Amino acid sequence: LENAETIAADARIHYIHLTENAGIAANTNQALPYARGEYIGLLDHDDVLTPDALYEMADAITKANDRGVRVAFAYSDEDKCNGDETKYYDPNHKEDFNYDLILSNNYICHFLVMDADLMKKLAFRSECDGAQDYDLVLRAVSEVLAADGRSGEERILHIPRVLYHWRCHEASTAANPHSKKYAYEAGLRALQDHAAERGIPAKAEETRHVGFYRLQYTEVLQERPDVAAVGGRVLSGKNRGRIAGGRMTAGGKVFYEGLPKDFGGYLHRAELSQDAEALDLRCIRIRSADRELFEKIVGVPYTEVVRGPEQQPVFDSSTLPAGADIRLLSLQLSEALRKRGRLLYLPEYPEKWERL
Repeated sequence: LENAETIAADARIHYIHLTENAGIAANTNQALPYARGEYIGLLDHDDVLTPDALYEMADAITKANDRGVRVAFAYSDEDKCNGDETKYYDPNHKEDFNYDLILSNNYICHFLVMDADLMKKLAFRSECDGAQDYDLVLRAVSEVLAADGRSGEERILHIPRVLYHWRCHEASTAANPHSKKYAYEAGLRALQDHAAERGIPAKAEETRHVGFYRLQYTEVLQERPDVAAVGGRVLSGKNRGRIAGGRMTAGGKVFYEGLPKDFGGYLHRAELSQDAEALDLRCIRIRSADRELFEKIVGVPYTEVVRGPEQQPVFDSSTLPAGADIRLLSLQLSEALRKRGRLLYLPEYPEKWERL
């Protein structure tokens, strides 16, 4: 009671009693007009912010403003905790904004802080209750990309610090992902609506992992004009069973290197659709419009050969001259394609795109 009286005396806190429970989205929408700040943060009622969470968000947004960037939304890393906050576990160390990864899973999640005008404009949709935050993020991404294209991605800010503890109990989706199947079905609807909004002719589907999705394309290079190249994994080791190449950082470090090919790894990320800074030349397919650039950088014409279990056409790397520095050429080509404003795409079905 003493704490309640203290809270009630703080003019910054507004307690609104609703006449009915209209659902997560509708209830949250009724709260939005009372938010007076430039940004609005979202958190669940039983979860915990770190003591420095608001400072870290404000500091990052202010520094971006100083660089001339108006942040559309920002998000932090997170972990889980038990009911009495005596145990913290399962840290989720997230990537900077990755368009195709957000089309696979709401990896952004908590702690999310969004431009107040943008959130009030978009609001929450009741038809996506259970996945209302994912739906909001997808629609915010559409707004940013529609306004600024790929350059707008700098307005989506990742703060690589755990600022949010997701409290778990048995009925929570954090502890038991099967407890609220409706939430993942709502996420599937949100993803399909996003594809329709952006004119992507693909079908949203669930994967074998609850809460993880894919967009099923007929031919991604035809249906996604923002994609310049599709890449896959290069396998090596005993029985060609481990990842040796594929997605790379701009510096050439291989993502998921050494991971068994049938294992999804940390948070299933090795199995999900995602964008790359660089792709390995030994398993890559290039859009027709970029093949002249390919020849200029790689030094040989782009020709294809059919490989892999799904018989996918990829660049015939046997045409490279002996001694060619494949890593360096991969990085140089990838950088040139990204400078054109195009994405480098690693599909959700890596077994379709393998160099054995």
